[in-house]
Amino acid sequence: SDEVTNSLQESIDDFFDKIRSCGIYSLSKEIRNELMWAYYASGHTGYAIIFDTDVLAKSFEQGRWGGMYELDVKYSARIPRFDINTIDKQMEEILSCIVGTKSKAWAHEAEHRLIFDNGGRQLKIDYRAIKGFVFGCRMKDVDVDFVMKTMAGRGLEYYKVVLKDDSYKLSLEPLTDKYLSAEKYRPN
Repeated sequence: SDEVTNSLQESIDDFFDKIRSCGIYSLSKEIRNELMWAYYASGHTGYAIIFDTDVLAKSFEQGRWGGMYELDVKYSARIPRFDINTIDKQMEEILSCIVGTKSKAWAHEAEHRLIFDNGGRQLKIDYRAIKGFVFGCRMKDVDVDFVMKTMAGRGLEYYKVVLKDDSYKLSLEPLTDKYLSAEKYRPN
């Protein structure tokens, strides 16, 4: 009947409105990929943040952003199929189908996503979730110093990306924190 069809269409529209309102926080498990540094870190002049993902996830559990789901992005040669039968599945499976699958061409990203029901443009991260920084091989020393000074007193790890032996392979060189003697950081 038309009433059932309209009700079903409203449910589908509500479902996709909910998906569109989700916030996605993208992370990567891969730190030594030259493509990632080239296009996400301003041609190796930026930095990557090392997170403790357990502490990071807990910092979002206050409920302000609604439910949070974690998933590793799947890489596939085929676009996942979403149909009426998919709606009966667990939310993680639905999200994996809709926002958790990318082309195999992106597999080098090794992406891990945190997905929030209610957006999340201004997420507050527990400072203890930050374990360290990895600086790009072309990041200026003055910028490295600025980050270390800003993050002083937190006991963080620091690394610099270096090119290995005339190759495109990247490795991480540990850096000494220039502000080891700074007063221990205390949040407000």
